[in-house]
Amino acid sequence: EEADAIVDSLRNSAKEAGRGVGRDDVMAYFNTLVRSNLHVVLCMSPSGKQFRTRLRQFPSLVNCCTLDWYDPWPSHALLQVAHRLIANWNVPSEYKDRMAEVCVYMHVSVEKASARFLTELKRHNYTTPTSYLELLNSYDQILKEMDELIAIRQQKLSNGLSTLERTNKEVEAMKTQLIA
Repeated sequence: EEADAIVDSLRNSAKEAGRGVGRDDVMAYFNTLVRSNLHVVLCMSPSGKQFRTRLRQFPSLVNCCTLDWYDPWPSHALLQVAHRLIANWNVPSEYKDRMAEVCVYMHVSVEKASARFLTELKRHNYTTPTSYLELLNSYDQILKEMDELIAIRQQKLSNGLSTLERTNKEVEAMKTQLIA
């Protein structure tokens, strides 16, 4: 049914392109359109053995594809991403700018330490934009967990204080009964 719908919708276009109007001709025209307009984006991290293994298993990834290697994000881009994510956090607004700057500082300092690690020990440690996003998401998760923990402790403290107040009132009542 889907193939018939494709043939019906492309029959006029195939005729204008100088192709036949038969079912096989229109399907061949459709395949040509798909091949010329289909683009697949495949993203992989270049770190570790897994990437090298995949390239050996599928050599057409290198031979028949366009590879775009992305450079590290500049500091201003890291700062913008941090501002955008931190805007949704339950944090007083006077701290948000400074928190974003600290997140950028942490990521950049890890990149510098990784470069030094490579020169001194000849070992790679990759810091990617994904690791930066994981840093921000981890901090957000820890912040939420701490908020929940503080709320639980606050509730326990409030319950304890109300119990102490109630007990003090009962003690005062008992004192007046004892004196009487």
